[in-house]
Amino acid sequence: MKIKHILKAVFISSTFASHSYASDVSYNFLQASIVSTEVDTSSYISDKSIDGSGIILQGSFPVNEDIYLIATANIQSFDYNIDTEYLSLGLGYHTNVLGADISAGLSMLAADVEPPISSNDDKGTLVFASLRKRINNKYEFGLNYSQSDLFDDTFNETSISFLISTPANSQLVIMYSNLDSSDTRGDANSISFGFRRNYK
Repeated sequence: MKIKHILKAVFISSTFASHSYASDVSYNFLQASIVSTEVDTSSYISDKSIDGSGIILQGSFPVNEDIYLIATANIQSFDYNIDTEYLSLGLGYHTNVLGADISAGLSMLAADVEPPISSNDDKGTLVFASLRKRINNKYEFGLNYSQSDLFDDTFNETSISFLISTPANSQLVIMYSNLDSSDTRGDANSISFGFRRNYK
């Protein structure tokens, strides 16, 4: 069992941070989501995948009309008693282009992966960008991309998000993400369901 590759592959799952927002969505909000992840480990162990689940907590706080702070905590537990913890804090900038919201920014990362025998932690950076479009007053669609550097590896995430507005400045959030690694030769797929409370 190549524990180095397994730990990197499992870490892939903890970078689903969803650093993206829309022009009609408040940049002053709190969000909580449950997440389920499948990591492809067929190159390293007999099991074709490792499964995990956990929670994602996010907060966004406006600095001014264009710039915002974003913080994320992603905590998941996987098969083989592997636990992951991912924290990020960054700045983003957004602007409206032809009715769609374009957002980009940079976050600082801290990650910890705890297998049964020893733990692995590291710090790094994440660059993110997104395009979000309001379909109507109730629905919103988003395309998101991010690249992070951790554990001497580069991780690329592509995700699709779908938000449904509900009363009292809140939204239901559904997101599907795919992440691949330049070193592990595997990828991870994640789906999350959450609730966002906007504070305008």
